[in-house]
Amino acid sequence: MAESSSPPQHPVAEANANYVGIPGVRFVPSDEELILDYLRAKLDGEEQPTDLVKEGEVYEKHPSVLSEFELRRSF
Repeated sequence: MAESSSPPQHPVAEANANYVGIPGVRFVPSDEELILDYLRAKLDGEEQPTDLVKEGEVYEKHPSVLSEFELRRSF
């Protein structure tokens, strides 16, 4: 049985932290949408349609490394 490997990341994804896997589509919710539609559902244990809301220990990292790219790589 052949070992499966993940496909190479799209060049746009490497350059844009808001890239969600479809060219031309970006994840840039308003603060209200983020809280009401994503974070509230995550806290309530509802299944999320995607894994866009990352979890991690932000207090363990220095603020200078908490860019979206760094968060996506380390969590």
